[in-house]
Amino acid sequence: MTVVICPSADGEPTPAWATALAAQRRDVILVAPAVGVFWVAHTAMALRDLQSPIVLVAYGAATALVPTVGFAARSSRKPVSAYILVDGPLPSAEHRTTDWPDAPVTCVCDADSDMAHQAQLRGWQVVSGDISDAVTAASAT
Repeated sequence: MTVVICPSADGEPTPAWATALAAQRRDVILVAPAVGVFWVAHTAMALRDLQSPIVLVAYGAATALVPTVGFAARSSRKPVSAYILVDGPLPSAEHRTTDWPDAPVTCVCDADSDMAHQAQLRGWQVVSGDISDAVTAASAT
């Protein structure tokens, strides 16, 4: 199992929890920053040499782009076994008409947030608190 933390999609710095998680676990990879139109391609290319299965973690604005990275991973035969979305906008509901999500989705956010309510309506798991707990749970499946 490889845990991949996607880079910021809007230039925000890598959060402290991401750096700490990568330092604590050998199976966590931080993808180098990339902003702009090449974000999806850059992130997908980072997956090409990894061992499957992959847990894909995205935060902030990158959470809305996760379906495209998941599709790119499937195209390169690197299936995503779980998605973890941290404090950001959910992917457009339009993606629900395609084959996304193709793996369980966990949203890590404040339980009273709009993200939490939308995620619950979609049948996704909502977790408040430590992101490492969500990563550990997703890695175990």
